[in-house]
Amino acid sequence: MIRRLNNRLSRFQTPVEPAFRRGSFKAGRFIPIFCLLVLFCSCGIDDYIYLYPVQESDISVRLVEEATVKLPSAQTSEGPYFTHFAIYYRIYISDLLTDSVTPNMMQTVNTTLSNDYNAIYPSTSNNSSSTSVNTNVGSLFSTRRYYELALDGINIESLLDGASQGQLLSINFPPNEANIVSPSLSMGGGTAYNLRRSNGSNTFNPQPNLNFINTSELNRPENAIPTVNADVVDKPNISGPRHAYVSFYIVKIGRDTNTLSTIYSAPTFIGVLRLPNDS
Repeated sequence: MIRRLNNRLSRFQTPVEPAFRRGSFKAGRFIPIFCLLVLFCSCGIDDYIYLYPVQESDISVRLVEEATVKLPSAQTSEGPYFTHFAIYYRIYISDLLTDSVTPNMMQTVNTTLSNDYNAIYPSTSNNSSSTSVNTNVGSLFSTRRYYELALDGINIESLLDGASQGQLLSINFPPNEANIVSPSLSMGGGTAYNLRRSNGSNTFNPQPNLNFINTSELNRPENAIPTVNADVVDKPNISGPRHAYVSFYIVKIGRDTNTLSTIYSAPTFIGVLRLPNDS
């Protein structure tokens, strides 16, 4: 009788699941959820890579002779990405002799100068509202035939690297044409390095040389072609003296540590200076 009662009770008992199996079951349910959370949180990380541009308010231009740029201080968020500042330039020939060049005057100086300025303006720090990684600035300048400025005797990237942040950069174009001094760049009042034009990584042959001096070879119309002075823009129908002006932009350059691609800040317009004549 007792055995029969025990058999009946056993029908109503619920088997007890081992503790390790219960834990494994619950963990298994949460593993997919955890993976989805990680994936969701990791999406869009690259969107937060941002190089803060040089502020236009930190740039000062004196006539067509000097431009000073207060380079921004180091930003903690840029630490893994920022490598150096770069300056882009293009030279414009004109029959106008003026002591200053404002955006309103560009059309008179050289039509292409005005066209380039208007084309680049939407992407500049003065107008751009983008706060995401920028990889298009290099192509923006190359399509407008802007080239990276170089220096005599030093790699400009090593001068404008992380140590230059917070310093005052000065670009000087001497007005005294009777005793020509080459235009130069200095950092924090230190050594002045002569400016050098680009040769487009050997894609063109600058004439007469790499100096920022207005010579007959530099401003000659037939030399303003992609294979010779690709960084020079002619102005048609000049019958008198031919002057030369140069437009500058500055940009931060960095490296995306995930994709290893080059990234840029929004460019900032520095100004327009006049090349000294060779005679």
